Amino acid sequence: MVTVVVDRASGRLTLAAARLSVPGRSAQLWVIANGTPRALGLVDPGAPSRLAPPPGVAPLLTPGATLAVSVEPVGGSPTGKPTGPVILTGVARAT
Repeated sequence: MVTVVVDRASGRLTLAAARLSVPGRSAQLWVIANGTPRALGLVDPGAPSRLAPPPGVAPLLTPGATLAVSVEPVGGSPTGKPTGPVILTGVARAT
């Protein structure tokens, strides 16, 4: 499970992963808008982390947005799109 919290004021994300293991690989978080995945950053399975989404991506993080985590080469996708299997998906909701 990966928990993602969006700070609307700063646009920054806080990520926390539980029982996520991708030895020798990286877990990468995506938001999918209009069928197109956009990279949000890498998930550190060992500790909570903070990310600043790339310009133009933060506005896509709205209630109902689809989030996904894929397994990628170390350092993340070399293509800017998911290249490995998607291991988690979820829908953003307001709290």
